Amino acid sequence: MKKLFSVLFIAIFGLMAITGCAAEETATEEAVVEEAEVLEIALIIKATDSGFWQKAIEGGEAFGADNANVNVTTYGPASEADVDEQLAILENVITGEPDAIVIASNAGEGANAAVADAAALGIPVLTIDTKIPSDDVVTHLATDNVLGGALAAEAMVEELTAAGIALEGKVAIVAAVAGVSTIIERDGGFIDKMAEIAPDIEVLDPVYVNNEIELALTEAENIITREGDDLIGIYADNNHTGDGVGRAIKQAGLQDSVIVVAFDDDQEELDFLAEGVIKALIIQDPYNMGYAGCEYAVKAAMGEEIPEFVDTGVNVTRAEDLGVEVEEVEEEAEVLEIALIIKATDSGFWQKAIEGGEAFGADNANVNVTTYGPASEADVDEQLAILENVITSGPDAIVIASNAGEGANAAVADAAALGIPVLTIDTKIPSDDVVAHLATDNVLGGALAAEAMVEELTAAGIPLEGTVAIVAAVAGVSTIIERDGGFIDKMAEIAPDIVVLDPVYVNNEIELALTEAENIITREGDDLIGIYADNNHTGDGVGRAIQQAGLQDSVIVVAFDDDQEELDFLAEGVIKALIIQDPFNMGYLGCEYAVQAVMGEEIPEFIDTGVNVTRAEDL
Repeated sequence: MKKLFSVLFIAIFGLMAITGCAAEETATEEAVVEEAEVLEIALIIKATDSGFWQKAIEGGEAFGADNANVNVTTYGPASEADVDEQLAILENVITGEPDAIVIASNAGEGANAAVADAAALGIPVLTIDTKIPSDDVVTHLATDNVLGGALAAEAMVEELTAAGIALEGKVAIVAAVAGVSTIIERDGGFIDKMAEIAPDIEVLDPVYVNNEIELALTEAENIITREGDDLIGIYADNNHTGDGVGRAIKQAGLQDSVIVVAFDDDQEELDFLAEGVIKALIIQDPYNMGYAGCEYAVKAAMGEEIPEFVDTGVNVTRAEDLGVEVEEVEEEAEVLEIALIIKATDSGFWQKAIEGGEAFGADNANVNVTTYGPASEADVDEQLAILENVITSGPDAIVIASNAGEGANAAVADAAALGIPVLTIDTKIPSDDVVAHLATDNVLGGALAAEAMVEELTAAGIPLEGTVAIVAAVAGVSTIIERDGGFIDKMAEIAPDIVVLDPVYVNNEIELALTEAENIITREGDDLIGIYADNNHTGDGVGRAIQQAGLQDSVIVVAFDDDQEELDFLAEGVIKALIIQDPFNMGYLGCEYAVQAVMGEEIPEFIDTGVNVTRAEDL
């Protein structure tokens, strides 16, 4: 990180001398600026002797290869049992001050002190696979291990039933390492689900093997000898225990009478799966842990808001799943119906959200996205009727940008009662039945608008005193309340001598926004120095009023969104800055997370879909 600051200083100094430099020097300075943006990400895995963790390295290195401004360096001890060595690696990495650290920790709370040291230096630390129980960790990316354990139990019972083995007797657990949260959750999920679905089976206490394949083999042989005919199954909770248990079962010739279910998918486990020694594998995605870990690390280093937990996925795989024909049949059987309900079909903004949802459907052959919406955002009752009709048709999930606020609560409760997940985009429905909300951080967006207003007033030589008006879309909608609140609070902080007038609401009508802006111009006269428009329709109306009055140089306009009329006003200098959201991303990610909700995956309660400030020169 110090290196990055030094290069930034050199870049800034070089830029100050541009006017006296030749073309070759300018090219050199541009290269320096590009070099200044390179971020150093440290990826620390649990063990270099594991094929599982080599896949995580591949994911991290692939992210580095995909992003020229990121350098990913990987580290790790030889074995997961080398806790002290990994701690020493972590401490040395912190001393090198990278821009962020991604770690799959072996030490649990033993790493807390080092993580605190990193936080004190401003280095974000993200964990993958196994948690470090510290508030200084900014996010955790992992398999939902409780779910994975439960899936293993369900697979165990299904395979016992398929083999004609009665659901009574004993099932053993050969476990990797004691005291690690990953293993605790994984085994706990298995034990709890077995108690629920096969209460007459006795699940033995886990036997820990220090993540050693040979010790897993030995302990599995001991279990086979000790339990005899009572033993009907063994659950192995990672790849090394799966390898050891598979060897023991194969050598004893017990693959038809002792069912084995294991986590992960190294080559030996896959071979055992193909041979019928292991009946099912619970497969994680270590490549995604490495790739997504580095991706979120970059976001953290850039100061972006990221979820506290990111589920990297888990699924059950059997031998038949390795064949192409079986996979094609499964895909055909798993077509999901996602309903995407927007606020208004008369809005370019919401047409982009439709494009995002339809793009997700096009990218995923097993998903069908159907879009709905009233003509105008003011058509609250019509949108509620659409929502109720959609629920009656029974889609797999609903994604909605609601106009009704709490007025939609009853319909959302009806959907939840039918097992239909409801996700909101842009505007919240204040109901506990909503499973996730995807939106712009509207408070941040409003604050960015205030900062842009002050910057543009200053650039125009207008003193920071007088009045600034707000032309607002619709009263009582959380999106607008947050957006305007963020603007008002930031203006009070950075320009306390400016009077920000109360919002004037225009029912999201462009012509009414034009009329109200004209009234404000007449009423406030020379005191008026700026107008903030909090969506695209208000931006269109205010822009027209300012252009017709010829006031673009004396009344600064900052607006949300980016329909074509706003972009034209931006290019003409009528609007000075646009706060641009990403409705395409709302539609695409809304459908993506809806599928995850349908599949029973854990998803964040809030997903930030992004916002930025755009000026004419940025076009």
